[in-house]
Amino acid sequence: MDESRPIPTFRCEQIEGSKLAKEWQEWKGSLQYYFDSYQITDQKLMRAKMLHFGGPQLQKVFRTLDGTEDFPLIVVQKPWYDVAIDRLDQYFKPRKQDVLERHKLRNIRQLPNERFAHYVLRLRQQLMECGLEKYATEVRISIEEMMLVDVIVEGCASQELRRRILEKDQSLSDIEALGASLESVRNQEKEMNAAELRDRPAEIYKVHTADRSKFERKPERSENRFATRPMKTDKEMSTKCFACGLVGHISRSPTCPAKGRTCRRCQSIGHFEKVCRKRLSTPNSIAPGRKVHVIEDVVEPQPGPAAEEPERKVYYTFHAGNNTNVFNCKIGGVAVEMLVDSGSDVNLITAKTWDELKRQQVRVTECVKGCRKTLKAYGSDKPLEVLGTFRAHVEVGKRTIDAEFFVTLSGQRNLLGDVTSKQLGILKIGMEVDQIMDGGAGQAPYPKISGTRIHIHMNPDMVPIFQPVRRIPIPLEGAVNAKLDELLAKDIIEVKNGPAAWVSPLVVANKANGTIRLCVDLRRVNQAVVRERHPMPVIDDIMTKIGKGKIWSVLDVKDAFFLLELDDESKDITTFITHRGLYRFKRLPFGLVSAPEIFQRTMDEMLADCEGAYWYLDDVGVEGSTVEEHDSRLQKVLARFKEKGVVLNWDKCKMRVTDFEFLGFKINPSGIEPSDTKRDAVMSFRRPSNESEVRSFLGLANYMGKFIPNLADIDEPLRKLTQKGIQFHWGDAEENAFNKIKYHIANAKSLGFYRAEDDTAVVADASPHALGAVLIQTDKQTRQSRVICYASKSLTDTERRYCHTEKEALALVWSVERFQNYLIGKEFNLVTDCKALTFLFTPSSRPCARIERWVLRLQGFQYKVVYTAGPSNIADVLSRLSVSEPRAFDDSEELVVREIASTAATAVALKWHDIQKASHEDEVICQIFQALESGISDQLPLPYKMIFGELCRVDEVLLRGDRIVIPQSLQQRVLQLAHEGHPGMRIMKGHLRANVWWSKMDAQVEQYVKTCRSCSLVSAPNPPEPMTRKTLPSRPWEQIAIDFLGPLPEGEYLLVCVDYYSRYIEVVEMNDISTSSTTQELLTVFSRYGIPESLRADNGPQFSSEEFRMFCEEYGICLVSTIPYWPQMNGEVERQNRSILKRLKIAQELGRDWRKELRQYMLMYHSAAHSTTGKAPSELMFGWRLRSKVPNVPTVDNQNEAVRDRDMLEKEKGRVYADNHRKAKSSGIEVGDTVLAKRMRKENKLSTEFTSEEFTVLDKKGTDVTIRSSSSGKTYNRSSAHLKVVPKTGCSGEDPMLQNQLGNEPELPVPSTSTAIQPRISSADTAADKAPERASRRPKAESSRLKDYIMY
Repeated sequence: MDESRPIPTFRCEQIEGSKLAKEWQEWKGSLQYYFDSYQITDQKLMRAKMLHFGGPQLQKVFRTLDGTEDFPLIVVQKPWYDVAIDRLDQYFKPRKQDVLERHKLRNIRQLPNERFAHYVLRLRQQLMECGLEKYATEVRISIEEMMLVDVIVEGCASQELRRRILEKDQSLSDIEALGASLESVRNQEKEMNAAELRDRPAEIYKVHTADRSKFERKPERSENRFATRPMKTDKEMSTKCFACGLVGHISRSPTCPAKGRTCRRCQSIGHFEKVCRKRLSTPNSIAPGRKVHVIEDVVEPQPGPAAEEPERKVYYTFHAGNNTNVFNCKIGGVAVEMLVDSGSDVNLITAKTWDELKRQQVRVTECVKGCRKTLKAYGSDKPLEVLGTFRAHVEVGKRTIDAEFFVTLSGQRNLLGDVTSKQLGILKIGMEVDQIMDGGAGQAPYPKISGTRIHIHMNPDMVPIFQPVRRIPIPLEGAVNAKLDELLAKDIIEVKNGPAAWVSPLVVANKANGTIRLCVDLRRVNQAVVRERHPMPVIDDIMTKIGKGKIWSVLDVKDAFFLLELDDESKDITTFITHRGLYRFKRLPFGLVSAPEIFQRTMDEMLADCEGAYWYLDDVGVEGSTVEEHDSRLQKVLARFKEKGVVLNWDKCKMRVTDFEFLGFKINPSGIEPSDTKRDAVMSFRRPSNESEVRSFLGLANYMGKFIPNLADIDEPLRKLTQKGIQFHWGDAEENAFNKIKYHIANAKSLGFYRAEDDTAVVADASPHALGAVLIQTDKQTRQSRVICYASKSLTDTERRYCHTEKEALALVWSVERFQNYLIGKEFNLVTDCKALTFLFTPSSRPCARIERWVLRLQGFQYKVVYTAGPSNIADVLSRLSVSEPRAFDDSEELVVREIASTAATAVALKWHDIQKASHEDEVICQIFQALESGISDQLPLPYKMIFGELCRVDEVLLRGDRIVIPQSLQQRVLQLAHEGHPGMRIMKGHLRANVWWSKMDAQVEQYVKTCRSCSLVSAPNPPEPMTRKTLPSRPWEQIAIDFLGPLPEGEYLLVCVDYYSRYIEVVEMNDISTSSTTQELLTVFSRYGIPESLRADNGPQFSSEEFRMFCEEYGICLVSTIPYWPQMNGEVERQNRSILKRLKIAQELGRDWRKELRQYMLMYHSAAHSTTGKAPSELMFGWRLRSKVPNVPTVDNQNEAVRDRDMLEKEKGRVYADNHRKAKSSGIEVGDTVLAKRMRKENKLSTEFTSEEFTVLDKKGTDVTIRSSSSGKTYNRSSAHLKVVPKTGCSGEDPMLQNQLGNEPELPVPSTSTAIQPRISSADTAADKAPERASRRPKAESSRLKDYIMY
């Protein structure tokens, strides 16, 4: 395969975070092109090549990701590449915010000298990130074109192109062609003017003399440094331009971006602020006798392309008539935005603004660190933290004064104080302010609340809708035109230029006085508006604030919504169409769904700290207990309105009154009554003739419901007429109810004011079909009681089936939550005529589950339950006469019951009616039902007696809390259902505990899981049996162990021999590890140390061959083969292999000769004392210790008995430690048991831990177990840790397909390794059991080392 152009490495760690996602997409695209060009489709190969081309950094990221191999269980081909790419996409691709991407799109501007085509390309690239792909193709194309046109109009650098686009609507393709054409013409014009610019005469400067103290002429500057120089040659084009700071041209170049621009520092034309060379100083710094030349540019603007560039000019103007308190002024020569605050005595500058002033080299005097004065914010006792003060010249228009400024650390706005504002002529006190408060005169712009601009949030998924114009009657055109002109003059609306997305029609409505009102139908817009969800005050909440005063004032805000200005983005949403064209609102319009919430939020922020004031939208009330207190509070509210620019309608305002109407209620010192307007509206209501009119009347009556104790009883006949399926019929009952409601409202008594300091009580009562409650307060001084509010509620069908005690408890809980706004944080009495509740509502009681849940809902209240007799309970009449439309109080409890029923019904094996039937037949559950009815639990079984307070009966089913109590006949069935999917004990217990309960459920779950045969196949192996230690041989080289270590990097193997007595080792390097070579090397070792009596080896092909067995018989060596897959049986040599391998790794890492390092290790090992024997291996082997580099005195210790004792002691310690560490225990396997053998080779992840083939135990010696297959009759040797006793019982319902698959798996024979116990299986039998192999390119002999393995 030709890979001459490989994919570049993806160096993700060197890529900037903001560009990482984009770079990853580009690299992934290049990789996909590579796969397509070479037609690579194999998923695993694609993933390997991706990681190979990606390089180490991408591989490092990939290894840390989770789920890179999470594949479906059943797939034809595993999606290696697709899953890997998906995980990497999630890692590299950040979470995209469509709103942010669209904001970025709108802020893209054409760069200086940027081609128009490249600018459009950048816009299209950003547009792809704006999340428009979710729209339909046609809709998406339209939205994209509209957004691109809007951004081009705002961001293009050419004024001519902008003017052409605004002249008439054009398509995007036309705009692109027009932009390219204008750009081409501009470039040609530059070339034509190049020669003329070279010969242009020098610019003219006006020079005058001024005294400066801080300006000193530098000697290296010449007098003619501003003179025009000839154009530089190509060699000089690397010179830096002093007009713009860029390299490659000079200041006179026609391509210089600073051409025609105004410096924001010195206000000169022709250079940028960052390269401005003019040093500014204050007028006070002019020293007499010092004269310097100040040069002022009088160069006329140059014609050409630069004239089309938009100029950034700052205008400092002040319009007193628009009531705007935020304006720009100059402080020390630097432009700063200030807020005029007539309530501030000093001028404040924030720390952020001070840092900006220093950066722009502000001119100040008397700069002092710290402040001796104490400054405090209004309404706060904490002084402001002042960093320092300075004095500077403040310039507004042509007026300049010297003022002092204070720099605050935690300031939010720059404030211009009262004195400075008056000196500059900004703040005016007199008739002009009064006229503004009166709403303005003539056609002056309508005032607006300062410092507030409203943004209307829209749902981006909604497609903008254009609605056609609605024709206006010809006689009304004149009035409509006059109204539009008035709104234009007041700066409430403006003409809409350019394309419009949302367009709503104009609707004309006639007023009662003969004039018209212009309304905009914003219903389609409201569907896309995302409301702020600011909480609107509830009438009851406002009424709780009223009553502490005796004198009130009521204020009405004039045209409240028009006081809020919209931001530029939200103005287009309010576009409406008229016969004169398109207009849009600049202020918050009426009819917008979010307008009330926005204005209420504004009022909440404005009047939050005004004590004694309450408000609802444009209605504001102020109260006070004395005239002085009232006037003080009123003055604060009026001052706040004046500060923010709020206009009042003085015709509707009332000052210093003792009774007034507010939000439909009449307020006076004696209490609250229905307003005369509401009374008259109810009394004048004619007899309803249809369902709609009945609903209207009931709505008006419910508004007065707090004044009528038994309204729910009286209006029952009328409510029946509003129910579905009820034919409208007006009879005597309806007529009587209609007249009674009108009578009660006409004679409604006053309700008292709520006062938090008075004693409060809630009286509640329950009847068989309704609840009633009364909120009462008692004056602490006069001890006179007054009614604050009435309430009643009808019970649902479910609630009517409660016992009487539960209904009374429900009445208490419902009444407290109904009046919670009055009761939270206050101690109160809870009055009831059910004496049992005085005990059930105490902390020490154990009520039933339903009442206990209700009591928990009141734990946030401070109450005391008080008993009173029924005739004395004033809420009794409300509960007994209330028959209104029922509505469940505890919806959550009903939902719990329905959820339990629906969940039980979804299980096919166990339905809800099955539980009902079994519960009815269960003797224990029937006994519990009787105990629940009688309340006596003495005869119940102990487990149920302990939880009797948690039990309840729902629909003939016993529940413990929200869990079903399963009858005994269904318990085994539930266990089967819960064990579907074969979960473990912990998961199964948790699943059952969350839904059901019965006695001794956990024990049954444990027994069920233990006896599940399928779980036994995949469960973890048994822990190993306790270790058995070998006794120390009687002499050296009597028992040895051998094993191979390798292969090493160059293909070598190491034959390691270990003596069990002395722990002496012998290592032989071998390149050929065949049996013949192994025996030859062993003979060489035996020639030095003698022939051992026994030799222990694993089941490698060299040691399990017939040739090696004959070699051992020839030399009288007893060959001991270890158990397959149990290296612990040959632990001495395995431990030595680990030690040798450690030294070889060190040599490899350090680049040393590993053979030399191995010899040094063996010398050290043989001459050092062994940790187990306490003697050096050479000392036990030869009777003397080898001489090493470490100086020592040679000694010979023949006390072998001490060595043997120490050996046994250390081995026993190791055995005890290992057994405890591995939690070893006896397997319990005995001769005759039926066991399962562990599967040593797994084909895939779904292979079980144990095979399904059963074996019979023939013999057991320690951990060595001889087993025989029940199917083939062959015998094998296995460790007891690899066997598991077959359970005598198990869960039924095994998957027959799983059993067939497990039972039909081929089993290869494994001959026994102990010839003394069993005969070896012949080669003919082995060949017969082997599966046929595919043809090979070269002859391959069967590996003899696998004869003792079970192949799967």
